Amino acid sequence: REIFALKLAKLLGQRKRVLYINLRAFSGLWDLLPQAEGGCLSDAIYYYRQNGKLFTDKIKSVIASVEGFDYFAPIRCAKDISYMDATNIMPFVETVARECGYEQVILDIGTETGNWWMFIENCDAVYMPIKNDYIGIRKVSEFESYYCQSGMEEVIGKIVKVRLPEGE
Repeated sequence: REIFALKLAKLLGQRKRVLYINLRAFSGLWDLLPQAEGGCLSDAIYYYRQNGKLFTDKIKSVIASVEGFDYFAPIRCAKDISYMDATNIMPFVETVARECGYEQVILDIGTETGNWWMFIENCDAVYMPIKNDYIGIRKVSEFESYYCQSGMEEVIGKIVKVRLPEGE
């Protein structure tokens, strides 16, 4: 799934300024996305919380680039992600996008963050890679049922299902 998000960032990065943010405890991307001089996502969030005068410059020191898009290197310590949830990450994402001039932000989320469903509510579109097997189909069905039963049917309309090829 991380590979899908990276391919999407690369594709969108051909036309727009794109920032990729991986919010998973174990992304497996450290070799692909090395950290910038200023650190990784954990450092960027720390700088944001400090809200000092040099906030934007500090954040920019953590942003790295590859293949037409920018990114924060993934977190190094899995505990860091457990302290994050949508209520404190979404303002961070919105501020970085505005202050650094990003037209698109790709959030690669999992269930590691608290209130993960709130991310989806705040997104314009949600790309959901799915496997075309029994378990994959059941996962999507359960996900959609949860949102409908919770009175959040509008979220279902934001979802773009992307069927993964066999073996992905």
